Amino acid sequence: MHFQRSIKIIAQGLSHFSGSMDLYICQGINHMNLNRFDEALSIFLEYQTHAHVIPYIIECYKQMGDFENAQIFSAKII
Repeated sequence: MHFQRSIKIIAQGLSHFSGSMDLYICQGINHMNLNRFDEALSIFLEYQTHAHVIPYIIECYKQMGDFENAQIFSAKII
């Protein structure tokens, strides 16, 4: 319930700060907490060049049963 409310609040923030990577990452984490890994992943993939986002991408792929892509992104962690 709290994460659903949080998604709405962050969406309002994004309407004012549409370029905020931090807000998008928070939105992705909220989707993860609601087991919406496909929605979270679509957000995280937009920021895959940022190292701190890679663990979220890996976890989404694992939760979705896509271990091949999880392994590919695991190799990107240095």
